[in-house]
Amino acid sequence: MASVAERILSEKCGERVEAGDVVAIEPDVIMLHDGSGATALRTLRELGTERVRRPEKVVLIFDHSVPPSSVEAANRQNELLEFARRHGIERVHVDEGICHQILVEEGYAQPGRVVFGGDSHTPTVGAVSALGFGFGGTDMAFTLLYGELWIRVPRTIRVHVTGELEAGVTAKDLALTIVGELGAGYADYAVLEYTGLPERLPTGDRMCLCNLATEAGAKSAYVPPKDGPEDLRPGDADEVVEVDASEVEPVVSVPDAVDDVRPVGDVQGTEITRVFVGSCTNGRYRDVRAFTEALDALGGPDSDVRVVVVPASRRVLLKLTRDGTLERLLELDVTVAPPGCGPCLGEHMGVLGDDDVCVSTANRNFPGRMGSTEADIYLASPLTAAVAAALGELADPREELPDSVLERVG
Repeated sequence: MASVAERILSEKCGERVEAGDVVAIEPDVIMLHDGSGATALRTLRELGTERVRRPEKVVLIFDHSVPPSSVEAANRQNELLEFARRHGIERVHVDEGICHQILVEEGYAQPGRVVFGGDSHTPTVGAVSALGFGFGGTDMAFTLLYGELWIRVPRTIRVHVTGELEAGVTAKDLALTIVGELGAGYADYAVLEYTGLPERLPTGDRMCLCNLATEAGAKSAYVPPKDGPEDLRPGDADEVVEVDASEVEPVVSVPDAVDDVRPVGDVQGTEITRVFVGSCTNGRYRDVRAFTEALDALGGPDSDVRVVVVPASRRVLLKLTRDGTLERLLELDVTVAPPGCGPCLGEHMGVLGDDDVCVSTANRNFPGRMGSTEADIYLASPLTAAVAAALGELADPREELPDSVLERVG
């Protein structure tokens, strides 16, 4: 039986395709953000055209620099808004949240749909059984122009997760553990198909897993729908990797590689100066809520640690406001920034300086990713981030948080 990716792409191009075939695919959704959109627009102008073949499929989302962090950013966004008006692009989301979050929240990503996005973490939509492919702005310009793009049908690597996560161990720990075991380039141009435990996890946790698939080199990621049709259930896989969730422990990716993953205990006591909670990996309601409860249980952040929380979307922020979580964060002296990517890409809302050591719930810790190339970034779960914020150093959340908190949020 063909893999899910082969079946979905076969339907899109009207003929049976297999891994390795190069085919023209017309996606269901064409997503651009303020960064890739600007590159796509510039490319179209260099080609001497601004044609948009399928404007009804285009989703334009401003999230990388919101509110605009410079005159240049503001001008780019204004040009994109005018471009959207000229070409009848109606699905425009300004300052509403991170593109991957919006694709899921607004229902653009649906089971069996193909999403082409101008962002490398577009595979995040695999959490809702869509097939997402990330491209650069130049490729997205040709998708706008022709309504389709040539791609190579990816092979499938199934990651089958058995067992259960223990209290204090999160989906982020599982995701980082998988990236650490596979390595940064292991899944190059493959679909990481998560089965077993991931099929039962909440949507946000599935998004975390699919988001981090990019850091293992994956071209796409996929979690089968729990009660979906048979044609969206797993089929053949080129390779199967087994992971026992009961053996996963709280981990961090240490500077400066996402796949250099170690138990938090191995770096216990590392002093930190910053904590960032947010991004398309861990900026959802349950992430921020878990962070807040854990930080509150430990008495708030250390006086030498600056903490920034950036909700993944306006909907997330509203929910945090309505249940009192936002108020508690402010009482704990935490800075809450507007929904968007925040400091994840090192543009604003918490850029790191030379001497900063940051615990981040995002997905990348390359030198210069969040600001200075001299800064150190440790990737971790919201629970590990909360403990680091409270103690001013890295520590295992299972050893620092009360059992009642671990059972409730971990």
